[in-house]
Amino acid sequence: MSLTSRDFDDLITILTTLQDWQSEQSRRDLLEDALKDSPRKRDVMGGLDLSGAPRGTALRILSRLSDFGQDIPGRPILCLLLSTLHRYTGASDQIALSRISATLACPIPVSPVKGDSLMLPPETLAIGIPFLFEIGRWAKSELSEIWGFRRKAQEIELSKVVESQSDKQALESLLNDTAQDLGENQVKRVLNLIIQNHDLILDQEQRAITARQQFNLGNMTKFVLDNIEKDVIQEKKKLLEEIKRLAEGIGLTSVKE
Repeated sequence: MSLTSRDFDDLITILTTLQDWQSEQSRRDLLEDALKDSPRKRDVMGGLDLSGAPRGTALRILSRLSDFGQDIPGRPILCLLLSTLHRYTGASDQIALSRISATLACPIPVSPVKGDSLMLPPETLAIGIPFLFEIGRWAKSELSEIWGFRRKAQEIELSKVVESQSDKQALESLLNDTAQDLGENQVKRVLNLIIQNHDLILDQEQRAITARQQFNLGNMTKFVLDNIEKDVIQEKKKLLEEIKRLAEGIGLTSVKE
């Protein structure tokens, strides 16, 4: 798959504002880091012009990597840059990077990295599990989809109106199984991104509530209120789709009602 125009623009913005993209040498260091394990590293680095302004260089390099294609079967070489940028960027940029990785179907490591734990810490589970059930309910109401979480032969539905203690324990077990396969850091990263999108959905709901209050006070017309509420619905759907893309890599399933 190729980058969408939105993906391309987001990547240019991320690189352009990155501290490690402000000089020719720092750009080279970043790309050397990203491509260090690629068998095609020499082919790629030999043809890169890293001079010039940050934005122009970002446009040139991203076009080059996108056109290059795969360095090994099934892996676009651009995936290596995306993976490296996760370590250089903050939470908001990581959401976009995860979306772009999903678009390109970047491979997810199937074994824990050195030093990685095989169990998720209790604080991660305490926050992540209620959020997963809540977004499952949102998916049912906003997208008319039933979301679940599957690991191997086990699956639990996330769209239940009320989750029981046994449901929570079952999801905890599945998440820990996932951490054993993918590594704690990978699962924690995805859960953190899901939580950030969850908070953005809450922001949209508050936006609709505030607009309704302003309308009731006579400070807003019905036309403006209707437009805000329609926009909020669309934004919530976009965020849920983003969550789905992020979570599919760790076991999320979805079917239409």
